[in-house]
Amino acid sequence: MSEFVNKEYVEIDFQDVWIKEEELKNCTFIKCRFRGIDASEVFTKNCNFIECDFTGTLFNASIHQGTTFANCRFFGANLFVSKFEECKMTGSDFEEANLDGITIISGDWSYTNLRFANLSKQMLKGN
Repeated sequence: MSEFVNKEYVEIDFQDVWIKEEELKNCTFIKCRFRGIDASEVFTKNCNFIECDFTGTLFNASIHQGTTFANCRFFGANLFVSKFEECKMTGSDFEEANLDGITIISGDWSYTNLRFANLSKQMLKGN
């Protein structure tokens, strides 16, 4: 298991880094690339992802608590049964992402692009 706690990463390409099933806590990622990686079952808590690229990333069964994804790109990403609790997603783009079974509990999803996303059977809760 890698150490992703209290770290900052700027303009890093994580293509060859094992993130699957990892725990990321109190980390900041600025303009990083996670294109096409397997981040299934990843757990993030109080992390900040600023202008990161998650195009084609697998986020199946991932859990995110109090994490910010500001102006991030999730084009074609697979977020099947992922959970976002009290997350800030401002300005992020989810065009053509698979959101089947996603759970959203509160948070801020202002200015997100959910074009072509079917949310008809999703769990969406607010305070």
